[in-house]
Amino acid sequence: MIVFFVALFMIGLCLSAFFSGSETGFYRANRLRFVLNDLEGDRFSRFLIKLFNAPSWFVATALVGNNIANYLISLSLVLIAGYLNPTAEMLMPLLFTPVLFVYGELLPKNLFYQKPNFLLRTFAPLIFFFSILFAPVTVVLWGISKLIEKMLGQSPVKVKSTLAKKELNQIFFEGTEAGVLLPFQRQLAESFLLVASRPVREFCTPLSKIEFRRESSTIEEILDHAETHRQAFVPLVKDKTHELVGYVRTADLLMEKIKSKPVRRWLKISEIKSTELFGEALIQMQTNDEYLMKVVSPQGQAIGLVSLEQLTNQLLEGQLAGLRR
Repeated sequence: MIVFFVALFMIGLCLSAFFSGSETGFYRANRLRFVLNDLEGDRFSRFLIKLFNAPSWFVATALVGNNIANYLISLSLVLIAGYLNPTAEMLMPLLFTPVLFVYGELLPKNLFYQKPNFLLRTFAPLIFFFSILFAPVTVVLWGISKLIEKMLGQSPVKVKSTLAKKELNQIFFEGTEAGVLLPFQRQLAESFLLVASRPVREFCTPLSKIEFRRESSTIEEILDHAETHRQAFVPLVKDKTHELVGYVRTADLLMEKIKSKPVRRWLKISEIKSTELFGEALIQMQTNDEYLMKVVSPQGQAIGLVSLEQLTNQLLEGQLAGLRR
């Protein structure tokens, strides 16, 4: 009989360690890795992402599990004390409290704190099992939690295949510490995060501040204009309507032998909406090998121009300023 009581105590201790540790790992985990595992078809990682999106369900499951573990531990200690010596019933909690604290709380929390992703993924099947087993009770606690969230007007942030800046910064830090990323690469990535979600209209030059040349201008005139205003790209407009038709690169014009003739060819200028994000604009210009784009309002009206150099210079701030051309 004593073996059964001890086994009951060990089961309660293991459950206490599991739920206490997994709760720490749940809030410590790097969710990016589970997103990547989900994209590779890992079903348990997908399940964990669902828990990240519904943390109140996980907390309710852990709460039920911890209560059951505490009940089993208390029951087993009472049974052991009654079996050995009824007078020792008061001493048993005092003797086993250090054991419970170290092996049921402190050690598992520390392990999950150090290796949250690995341990969460390892015990994901067990978390799934208890989530289903405790569902009848958990759903009541979850419902109360959702009601409180609704009353307070707060809800958890959803985990998607896009990453929070805090998580990405942590990844960059770990990459630098491991030697995968160089310090300047980390700084460049962090600079990109600062501006990637800002609209491109914040970086464009208004049309009123841009010096244009007419499409009938000679190469010599355009080169003089570029030298005066220090422009690597000169926008061209129609002679009569002043409608923007394209732009020329001064580097290309310097290769022309006859400078007195008008420009016959120019680069087509594409449009980008002012609401497009910095990151999207930069990727589009790099992919399509474009140096200049016309920024238009949602109604289609031109409001300015943005160059590839303007965008890249936004990334080269602070310690990276020395990398500018």
